[in-house]
Amino acid sequence: MFRKSEIGGGITFLSEYIPYVHSVSMGIWVKSGSIFDHKETAGIAHFVEHMIFKGTEKRTSFDIAREIDDVGGHLNAYTSKEYTSFYVKVLKEDLKLAIDVISDIFKNSTFPKDELNREKDVVIQEIKMVEDTPDEYIHDLAFKNMWGGHSLGYSILGEIETVSSFDRDTLFEYRSAHHTRDNIIVGLVGNFDINQAEGFLNTAFGGIGQGVPNDISCPVFAPGRIIKGRDTEQVHTLITFPALPYSHPKRYAQYILNTVLGGGMSSRLFQEIREKRGLAYSVYSFLSSFKEVGTLGVYAGTDKRSVAELMDVMTGEVVKMNRIPLTDGELNSAKGQIKGNLLLSMESTDSRLSRMVRNEIFFKRQVNADKIIDRIDSITPDDVIDVAREIIDTESMCCVFMGPITEEDVPGVFN
Repeated sequence: MFRKSEIGGGITFLSEYIPYVHSVSMGIWVKSGSIFDHKETAGIAHFVEHMIFKGTEKRTSFDIAREIDDVGGHLNAYTSKEYTSFYVKVLKEDLKLAIDVISDIFKNSTFPKDELNREKDVVIQEIKMVEDTPDEYIHDLAFKNMWGGHSLGYSILGEIETVSSFDRDTLFEYRSAHHTRDNIIVGLVGNFDINQAEGFLNTAFGGIGQGVPNDISCPVFAPGRIIKGRDTEQVHTLITFPALPYSHPKRYAQYILNTVLGGGMSSRLFQEIREKRGLAYSVYSFLSSFKEVGTLGVYAGTDKRSVAELMDVMTGEVVKMNRIPLTDGELNSAKGQIKGNLLLSMESTDSRLSRMVRNEIFFKRQVNADKIIDRIDSITPDDVIDVAREIIDTESMCCVFMGPITEEDVPGVFN
């Protein structure tokens, strides 16, 4: 049973009661992802997320970990492009403890100076690790270039220079500006007493200040070509196209397009590039959907001598999506994958929590799973080819190459 109310004097609170489980999953979502970072403080949302766990007036970082570990629970967080999430899962009898711990670190972290300096080193090593992992780093390069300097293209981790500059004042100022009632959603899913839970939450989340809701300009996709020389065994390739935002009415056709193109081992890209030609071990397509915009991307890695053939096949398969309708088999298989993933996720309180809050963020309402399945079932081959023609245009493509390749090597790739 879903319920929407307010806690703490104006914080949106979403809950779903599930009587047959033994656990509760709770989370705090903040509209403070990396898209709201400034250039000179890129990575600040992610860094604050790390530092939230480093101690409060009444708990050390060890106390925070131990209290949740002692009851067999899980406490974690992540930063995305558009929001930051702090979440905890415990047995139903430990809900009060979970609320006390997660609200304490969220509201009262003291950002200890010694922890701050140590965590800078940790995040800098994380940045270097990504830069040393070409199939990850190429995504950062693509985002940075295809959004033309907009903050959507900033790395979530930030840059070594910006992270090195953070001090305690920066963190306190950021929290005061962004962790406000307007920007927070609290969610709870599992087996709990709603009156008791709201009582705990009202006490725990009282006193959070009112602020100005975060807002940002709409990014504009910038096509182009980027070559990043690297001494690697493979040339890593990534092509992207501007796609539909998260809440677009045609999003279900877009999901099917992505699934058929490169969403699994039976997809067109996997079968043509890996199974038939042996050009790549890793090849896939993906969707990155945001509030205002989206991206359809295709990644593969291959030997330098095979780059031209790989690009020819990759772009050829992508373009076929807006020219050749899906077969009944492809359409039914894609629908089955998407519906199966949705229904399996509904068996997890963590997944239900995340889905519930994302619905509030992007739709301001809950989207019923049965209605989603009906919408997916209603998609036709014409719907998919229509959305493909809307988003797939090689003139608006962004291409990134990383590896032992130079500008001189690239023209042959496009001939």
